[in-house]
Amino acid sequence: MISGNVEAALDAYFQVLRIEPEHTAARFNLAVINLQWGRYADAITLLRGILASRPDDSEALTALGWAQLWDGQADEAVRTFRRVQLGHPQFAPALVGLGWAHMAKEPPTLGRAADAFGRAIALRTEDREAYFGLATVCEMRGELTQAVPLLEDALRMWPDDLRAHESLARIQEQLGQW
Repeated sequence: MISGNVEAALDAYFQVLRIEPEHTAARFNLAVINLQWGRYADAITLLRGILASRPDDSEALTALGWAQLWDGQADEAVRTFRRVQLGHPQFAPALVGLGWAHMAKEPPTLGRAADAFGRAIALRTEDREAYFGLATVCEMRGELTQAVPLLEDALRMWPDDLRAHESLARIQEQLGQW
């Protein structure tokens, strides 16, 4: 079942697309809705349509990378996020996505993930996923003392982040700090 607000938004987007089939914002918003519903193939199709006419659109490329990642296409997601970085090297959202795409590979490429997350943090991103991602890499490498300040920084910025609280408590317990 679709909530009233989403249903109204969908109606509005489809009305716009009936009048102007190439309307980028309407197609992008439909792609985002498809991502939220787990319809990754539909989102990928919409985003590729946008990119056909706007190949350097960093937002659409980043959304495509996430759709590919969530659809289980980690290698393709890495390529897409790297494509964003070629044209937009300071675009932190793509670096965060690149980090998680490296984490999703089998086996995870932890060094590359750490580099991507670290670069996003260096850009002073406001995306908690960069901090949590780098802390996760540190934990997976057994570098627990390096994970602690990342999680503490995340909690200073986002004090209600339950995942960061749980991770910090788990790591502190492993370090004997509890």
